[in-house]
Order: sequence, then structure tokens, then C-alpha cells
Amino acid sequence: MSARRSDLQHGLRRLGAVRVVGLLTAVAATVVLVLAVVDLRTVVADAPPAAAAPDPEAASAGTRGEDTEQQVAVTVVFKGSGPFVATIADGDGKRRTIRSEGEDVDVTRVFQGAGPYLFASAQLQVDGTIACRIEVDGSRTTSNKASGIYAQTVCAG
Repeated sequence: MSARRSDLQHGLRRLGAVRVVGLLTAVAATVVLVLAVVDLRTVVADAPPAAAAPDPEAASAGTRGEDTEQQVAVTVVFKGSGPFVATIADGDGKRRTIRSEGEDVDVTRVFQGAGPYLFASAQLQVDGTIACRIEVDGSRTTSNKASGIYAQTVCAG
């Protein structure tokens, strides 16, 4: 057992403090992302059921089913002072990963009905500042900002 422990200690020392901290930060970010997606799925599962599809026979009789679900535009904005990786997940389990060299990133999707709509996270690959903001129909619903080496931020809305 002591030989195994010393091999681990030797391996960690060879990596260096900055890489070990980066590795631990990446693991922590992954855990937070997984927990947030699971929590988002729980919230979505508790949402009221979607409206039933219109009856095809009623449509052939010349009447139309009512569309009571309102469309909303949801925009996620990421701003970073250096290269970053961002992930956007929606309630349907669709995920999108975005890599940026430091330029701002805006992503807009249209959804039906009431939220929550998205979960967004981003992590810098250098020392700096990272921010995310979610807007629903142009109104900011949530925003977060973080600074430091491998800084990470999370937004849901």
C-alpha cells in the first residue's frame, strides 16, 4: 500500500501544482455541470405537460386547434478575456459545446411555452475573467461572472 501511495505522490509532484489544480478544477466543473443538468431535468420533469396535439378530424372539419404556447427567444451570451470552452444544454437533453479564442459568443434558440429553457456553463483555459448571461425575449434573466486561473461560471434560465 505504501509503494502505491508513494507512486501517486511521485506522479502528482511530477505534474506540478498548476496542472494538479487545473485537473481538480476540471473534475469539479464536470461534477457541477452533471449535477446542474440533473437538477434541470428534474425541474423540466416537474413542468406541466405540453398541450395535446390537435385532433386531425377537427382540422378536416374546417376548425383549427388553438396554439396557446407562446414562442420565446432565449439568448446565451459568453464573454471571456481569453480562450474558453462553453457548454449549453436544454431541457430536451440537447447539448452544444463551443470553443472560443476569446471572442464573445451569442447563441439564440426559440422555445415554446414556459421555462426553464437552458443551462449554460463556461470555463477559461487561462487566467482571466469569464461571464455568461441568459436573456429571454431580450430581458436578462440571469448572469454570472468569475475571475482567476481556469475560472468557470454557470447560468440557468
